[in-house]
Amino acid sequence: MAPSPKPERGDGCSVALTVAAWIRGRPHGEHITVGCSGGLDSSVLLHALARARVGMRPDLRLAAHHVHHGLLPEADAWLGHVEQLCAGLGVPCSTERVKVDVDSGRGVEAAARQARYASFGRLATDCIVLAHHANDQAETVLLQLLRGGGPRALSGMPARRMLGRIALERPLLALDRKAIKRYAEAHAIDGVNDPSNADTRLARACLREHIWPALHACFPDGVAQIVSAARQQVEAARLIEELAQLDLGCCLAEGALVLDAWQRLSPSRRRNALRRWLVDAGAANPGWHAVEEMARQLEHVGSGLRLSLPSLDDERPLELCTFRGRASIATSLTPPNGGADCAESVLPSHISAPGTWRTTHGELRVLLVEREARTPRPMLLTPPSTQGRAGWRLRLRHPGDRIRLNERSGHVALKNVFQTHAIPPWQRAHWPLICDDEHVIAVAGLAVDARYAREPGWLLEWKPVSSLDAALALSDRTAPDRAASRVNP
Repeated sequence: MAPSPKPERGDGCSVALTVAAWIRGRPHGEHITVGCSGGLDSSVLLHALARARVGMRPDLRLAAHHVHHGLLPEADAWLGHVEQLCAGLGVPCSTERVKVDVDSGRGVEAAARQARYASFGRLATDCIVLAHHANDQAETVLLQLLRGGGPRALSGMPARRMLGRIALERPLLALDRKAIKRYAEAHAIDGVNDPSNADTRLARACLREHIWPALHACFPDGVAQIVSAARQQVEAARLIEELAQLDLGCCLAEGALVLDAWQRLSPSRRRNALRRWLVDAGAANPGWHAVEEMARQLEHVGSGLRLSLPSLDDERPLELCTFRGRASIATSLTPPNGGADCAESVLPSHISAPGTWRTTHGELRVLLVEREARTPRPMLLTPPSTQGRAGWRLRLRHPGDRIRLNERSGHVALKNVFQTHAIPPWQRAHWPLICDDEHVIAVAGLAVDARYAREPGWLLEWKPVSSLDAALALSDRTAPDRAASRVNP
């Protein structure tokens, strides 16, 4: 997270000077897109960037993008204002009409913000610039404080961060609102008026209308002081993240949290490492009280704990599960279709030749091993062609499934096979089984019925998705949404 610049009281040229300094350091030929709502702040930023580009950096490509939320009757007029402004400046303009999920439970402001940042993330651009300024930053910090935010939340908006593959920057974050108004007056720039800014039912508008005037009357330098405090919180948040990564380096094994090692940390470091681990695994950023309660339960339970976790991906529910002294983040423990045959469409119903198949729960590999002294013969399955069959049937676990390992063992419950190999319960429902008609003859990577073992033969390998694997996959799919969930305006 890049620290916010120190706020300053600029003269009438402060916006122009700030934008000129910012644009001077841009890479050659960069494609810059202004997120333009049509309000005064974004209109000023677009105007200043257009002038600076023409005079200083004609190699840069400048465009504007307007997100049409469709929440208010004035939305079409705002779009017209942005298009007119861009036409006057000779700047290309794009727009996207988004659907805001007003029933999401997050509130209209948060839902609109998520839709807006998702739109930004779909742009073909190198850099998105937004017109947030020091007053916005101070308001954000105050709101986060009133919501009980920690150091990361209290650090406010970063001057620069990544939105997926796109850089998102706020070049005016050092300037207060007065400097922007002076620039607008000097260049006769008008901006649209969003009536929601005066709707005191919304938190930010209530703060501006009722709280900020009184605060400013008592503390005239309040904006600068709050932004300075936010800058210090950036450093604190960075140190907290570094400590969490150091502690997790000693507590993680294959993406799982080793509880004995984790419990050797101090209580505050346990909570800090736990929160970082949850976020890295794809869980929605948990609050302090939620982390405290989760840590309390983990400290007293070695196995059998199952806790539902809010996820950043609504289609991928998560659970925290413990087994044999380890905690893992898993997808829903509900067996697919109640354990029906081959619930995941990417797995074939029959296997007739070696190959590799990937599912949301892991990867199945079937290899032909000619002669390998290191591979125990009972782990090599007879190829179906040697039995006069077109292929072996592949399915997932059924209640009461058993396998005959050898003459002495008789038929053994699959539960015993999984327990012997320390397979966590949440992975068992998705574990591939090879069948001869209705009888299980192999559990991928774990066991083969001795009557069906042969050398040379097939070696079955199943690699379940670990907490870390799931986090990486989720990060690839939801990077813009994850980034948007950490910002406020």
